[in-house]
Amino acid sequence: MAARKWFLLVGENGKDLTSTTSVGVDVEDVDTFRKAVKKECPSALANVDAVDLTVFANRAEYDAKRSVLLPQSGSPVTAYGNNEENALIVQVPTQRQAVVPALSQQSFFWKEPKSLVATTGANWDFQNSLDLGNLASAIGRHYQAWRDGKTDKRSHPLFVCLDGPGTGKSRLLDEFPKILQQEIFRDETQGDPAMKQLLQTAYNFKITFENGTTKPGNFIDPGQAIGTRMLYQLQDSVVWGEFMLDHANHVVPEQVLSKLSAITGTDPSQMCVILCVDSLQKLPHEAGSKRSEFYTAFASLCDLVNASKCWLIVICAATIYQPVDEFLAASPQWREMLQTTSLERPKINGRDVFDTFDYGNGALTQLLVDDMGGHGRALEELFNVMLQNEGQAFEFIPVMHKVLAAIRQAYPAIVAQMQSMKQAFLAVISRRRVDGNSLFGNLTLDQVISCGLIRLDGTQLQCPFILYMLLETHDIPWSKHATYAPAERLEDLKPWQLWEHFNCKFRVLKSQAFAQEEPVLWTDIHHGARFGDGCNRRVIERQLTYALADKRMPTKTKGFKEERCSCGNDQGKCFLYQPADGSPSGDAFLCLEGATKGFFHEVHQCKCVEGNLSLDVFEQERLKAAGPDDLFILYCTSLVTADLWLLPNSAFVDATCWEAYYGPFAACAFFIKSVPLPCINTSSEVQLEFVEGVGPAYRARIAKKRPFTSLEDAFVKTKIPVKVLRRFKFNTDSR
Repeated sequence: MAARKWFLLVGENGKDLTSTTSVGVDVEDVDTFRKAVKKECPSALANVDAVDLTVFANRAEYDAKRSVLLPQSGSPVTAYGNNEENALIVQVPTQRQAVVPALSQQSFFWKEPKSLVATTGANWDFQNSLDLGNLASAIGRHYQAWRDGKTDKRSHPLFVCLDGPGTGKSRLLDEFPKILQQEIFRDETQGDPAMKQLLQTAYNFKITFENGTTKPGNFIDPGQAIGTRMLYQLQDSVVWGEFMLDHANHVVPEQVLSKLSAITGTDPSQMCVILCVDSLQKLPHEAGSKRSEFYTAFASLCDLVNASKCWLIVICAATIYQPVDEFLAASPQWREMLQTTSLERPKINGRDVFDTFDYGNGALTQLLVDDMGGHGRALEELFNVMLQNEGQAFEFIPVMHKVLAAIRQAYPAIVAQMQSMKQAFLAVISRRRVDGNSLFGNLTLDQVISCGLIRLDGTQLQCPFILYMLLETHDIPWSKHATYAPAERLEDLKPWQLWEHFNCKFRVLKSQAFAQEEPVLWTDIHHGARFGDGCNRRVIERQLTYALADKRMPTKTKGFKEERCSCGNDQGKCFLYQPADGSPSGDAFLCLEGATKGFFHEVHQCKCVEGNLSLDVFEQERLKAAGPDDLFILYCTSLVTADLWLLPNSAFVDATCWEAYYGPFAACAFFIKSVPLPCINTSSEVQLEFVEGVGPAYRARIAKKRPFTSLEDAFVKTKIPVKVLRRFKFNTDSR
């Protein structure tokens, strides 16, 4: 096993060139150690041979300029450099250190950076969710450490933002300098005055490995990949393709900072630089490698922030987690993880950008916005579709189809990896814990996040409802097992669906998420609900199929033998029964096999009530639908005040746990139960078709025959099934 040796690079003038770090050596002698240091610091030692490095036992020996650590290459280093406080000192020769590429003779001058975001959302008001107090503290400590000449990794923060594509990372980097200059020290009593003055006059660099600068430049080390992009900002006469081909422009960031000091006439000790580095994931990386371009570029950023002559603040962004986790796990570097925000309705100068498209359909517009799940890129695509549709009749389903088409274009990797994205979506539904070793089909965690519309929240994935719609409407959708239920009960694009059917679809999706696992806790299947005693059972979950129940089919298991499924299901065909019209109790039920208790029913009941739901009402609903050993779950639009511990084998989903239970489906469920159904007499023809079961033919028939005085009158005139007509609101006073 390789030994870890701590060391610090210094110049012949005694100034630190890097912060203290460690390196692994297989053979503990000077020659092996020099070679390891050379590999560990490719940027600082790009033009220095390992043999020219001089090694001292520790800082005291170096300061005394005595007893160079055994000049013989084979001398042992076993007793030295075993901790950070007694690091080996490695001196870099000045004459070799100075051999660096000369800067190009072209004209360089200070130029403010271009925005990293050039899409529609760049004009939207920035939605800042950063902890400004914590940010102010980190910046203050960073300044003090720089002012005091400290180069310890634990004294200087590297700001890091990791998230999927289209979530606002680039926008955060664009806004970061402004946040530091205008928001974190608003109180005049806060912060060192000299520090605040430096911040106000800071020079901002914004570089990216995308947006026309993805082409590699065959750099000697990744530090040059960063430095060359910084230098590129200081000119406007040459395009990137030509600029990076000139090897004279291949410089490390330290050289660019020196150049900046010269062209602005600012002493480094009086200069603050904010460096924003976007899209680091474009640099190649192999798991476990410390020599990859990504890993070494990240290391060079740490060296910069720890030991720069000027006060340097660095923030970087990427869509991948693994290489960052690998680096930070092996380094004491202080890092501040910054999270992008899930966007609310965007505004420009405080005015809602979607209000322009309302046209009396505010609830439907809000549903579309909610379906994007706060993802900036998805909201941009929705806005662009609505803008193209401006002035036309608002038709929800055509708009949704256009949005889906636009999102397929915006996230091509999702379309290319549908099966893996399906697995990632099911991980969202099941609240499965994930980590760097998780696989989704043939993709890793980083790869599914990089596809888009997937976010990592701690150890769980999140996604918006639009990802489900994208998976459902693709040319090769996953099986919905709809053979046994009418297609009208499975319409996902319709904004108004029967809540009972909506819950059934959600339950079938959960069965797909859990069916391949070992016996699972019933409370995990219904994560987010509130549970009474006895719900913590382990059940054998199988993939469910929709079916309509016969009116005479009991929802209770009472009277059936425990060793036999009461529905006659076998392992290959497990039904979730939706009740037939006119069923006396229970909205849906299925037969579950307990890991130790035989068969019993899971019974669903939906209850829409005004005011809170009492214990008595809850008991009555349970007694009608479920047996004593059955598991009963009540869906309620209001608040359940009952002490559920008094009702064993029972659970409920009410106003207190709506989002926790439904996850990405919460907005859709809320819309179904809170927005009034279209009126059969007064709603537009477009709105008529929003109702589940109503297509173009039924829509035309209703429009031609209305107004109707009652449900019966509508049935007589249209011959549309009563079960469909019941889904409309009847306003007989209008028209």
